[in-house]
Order: sequence, then structure tokens, then C-alpha cells
Amino acid sequence: MWRTRAILSLLVESVAALRCEVPQPGDDETDETTLRQSTESSLNALKRAKRRAALAVTVDWVAIALLFLFRPDGEPFLTLGADPRTVFTAGILAVAVHSGFRLGQLEKYRAVERACRELSEREAG
Repeated sequence: MWRTRAILSLLVESVAALRCEVPQPGDDETDETTLRQSTESSLNALKRAKRRAALAVTVDWVAIALLFLFRPDGEPFLTLGADPRTVFTAGILAVAVHSGFRLGQLEKYRAVERACRELSEREAG
């Protein structure tokens, strides 16, 4: 039982690279209560990180759509050269790269959450 909680904490802190607040045991709390609070803290940090990553991906995609929507009609896009269209191209590529990075992070968080859920189900059942 204790090992499962340690593995959950290890997954969230080492694999997902998230910091969690580890509660210190009080005078009236047992080690079991402290471990449960630590696990809940880890899972809450994972949920918050997933929401942030999903929000960043959404904002990036909206930004890309707006950039394409408000570009001048008839002008080529995604060109390289010594003109202002190169700035547009660099902007689109930068936002797309950031979106891909955050999408990869989101997938990692989902995999860690899936592993944590399976471990919790094994412990309960």
C-alpha cells in the first residue's frame, strides 16, 4: 500500500516533472493520512498541469487561425525573404512549435495520469 503511493508520487514528480506540496504530519495525524494527502496533492498538481497544457494548445491554435484569417488576401504565406512576410512566417512557425511542445506535454501528463489511475485501481481492488 505504501509503495503504491510512493510510486504515484515518483511518477508525478519525476516523470511528469511537477512539484507537489508534501504535507507534514501533524500531532493528531497518522502516517496513513499524510500519505493520502500527499497522493491527492500529486494528482491535483497533475490535473492543474493538464489544464494549463490544454489551454496553451488551444490559445496557440486560435492564434494561428487568427493570423491566417487576418493576413492580406492574395499574398503568399510561409515565405522566406527580406520582407515583412518573413516575420509572419516566423511567427506562425514559432506558435506551431510551441503548440507541438505543449501537445507533447499534455500527452505525457495523460500517460502519467493513466498509470496513476491503474496503480490506484490495483491497490483498491
